[in-house]
Amino acid sequence: MAFLGRYIEEKGVVGAISAAKKTNHRLRMIGDDLYRVLPYYQKNVLPHLKKGVVEDETFFGEEDRSKFLGNAKALLFPILWEEPFGMVMIEAMSCGTPVIAFNRGSVSEIVKDGVTGFIIDQDNENRSNKGKWIIKKKGVEGLTEAINKIYNMDNREYDQMRHNCRRHVEENFTVEKMVDGYEGVYNRILNNG
Repeated sequence: MAFLGRYIEEKGVVGAISAAKKTNHRLRMIGDDLYRVLPYYQKNVLPHLKKGVVEDETFFGEEDRSKFLGNAKALLFPILWEEPFGMVMIEAMSCGTPVIAFNRGSVSEIVKDGVTGFIIDQDNENRSNKGKWIIKKKGVEGLTEAINKIYNMDNREYDQMRHNCRRHVEENFTVEKMVDGYEGVYNRILNNG
């Protein structure tokens, strides 16, 4: 599994570590801007690092990033804030890697539950974005269940999910598709204004 993002509370790194440790599957993590978040890293990440269980890695370019994401069984994206657009989810799915994410921000607009990964409600809070997801457990328990579900898929089912990820990105998130979408919005604004 992979976690890619800043080592800050809002990115949910503690939840990713907790879920990985409960499943006994290796979590490889890459964070950036470590100097800015060093106290948080030292308190919340460093004590949990253990080779073969939770590993912190570094990379030097886009090729390494794609390889890192493409080799992961799943991307953990347990964000704790309303992130407007999680680019790392798109990057992972473009490599064929399913996403396991909390339903915050744009997650439900990007991940197709049960098709390109799994969406989990973060908690029992009465948020307007709660959904009828495949995984009924919430929080870290939900992440854990989703991780186990992916690891227990047979090869055919998992390969189909990987294919779904790539197809979903090609159909919805290429530069051409994004430009077409923006042009459509601008045209509607101009025509209604």
